[in-house]
Amino acid sequence: MSEQGSIPEALANAVADTIVHSLKKSRGVELTPVGFEWAFWFRLRQGGWKVSRSDSNTWLWSYVGAPYGHPDLGWSAFDAEYLADRYMAEYGEAP
Repeated sequence: MSEQGSIPEALANAVADTIVHSLKKSRGVELTPVGFEWAFWFRLRQGGWKVSRSDSNTWLWSYVGAPYGHPDLGWSAFDAEYLADRYMAEYGEAP
């Protein structure tokens, strides 16, 4: 890989690491809709699912069946991880 090719990859990894660190640090804090989507996606990735963020977002909102902020649901990283774990258990092996 050329040196130029490694810079975007390193930058993408640094951004992902920063987001993961922030999510872990604030597991019980209510997230923004985008933060909630990231937390769900990262949990799917941790579970071995190689899914795009776009597909993950579609699955998340279809699975939740409620708009962001619905008072009967939690909106923290912990809640997103819980939903992702349930989703993976319900739908089986990683695609």
